[in-house]
Amino acid sequence: VLFRSSALVEALLALPSAQRRAVVLRHWLGLTVAETARELGISEGTVKSNSSRGLAALQAVLEPREA
Repeated sequence: VLFRSSALVEALLALPSAQRRAVVLRHWLGLTVAETARELGISEGTVKSNSSRGLAALQAVLEPREA
């Protein structure tokens, strides 16, 4: 479990800051899209885009596909 947590933190830190903030607020702290948008001062659509891209990047790093 510690390894996974460490890998997750490292992967989060590697994300662009906009993606990292959206992912942390939405999926770690559990804020809604609207709450996250208000907190970050961006549109709900931007929250969704940044969240989606950030989650995809995390998945690519944490769950590599087999060739």
